[in-house]
Amino acid sequence: MTRTLRAAAETGAGVRAGSCRLADARVDGTDGTDDSVGVRLDIHAPVGVSLPELTDRVRARVWEAADRELGMVLASVDIRVTGLVVGTADDGPEGRTP
Repeated sequence: MTRTLRAAAETGAGVRAGSCRLADARVDGTDGTDDSVGVRLDIHAPVGVSLPELTDRVRARVWEAADRELGMVLASVDIRVTGLVVGTADDGPEGRTP
């Protein structure tokens, strides 16, 4: 499951997904239905992009992948930028640095 969500996050140009955790929405305090799950995802973002806009795009991609590919109901998708990657948002996977 988390592999699919991380892959969805990485469809954003220059984004590298890190840790991805799932939590029962009732346990972590978010509002959700009995079957809903909260997602916490760490990413590395390209230098020089608007982080709020980037995290909104990544959040939308993760939400869509959870619904379409996994049939999961998400209560929340929390994105945390934990590092910056040299390159631009226009760089594809080849432009990423380790």
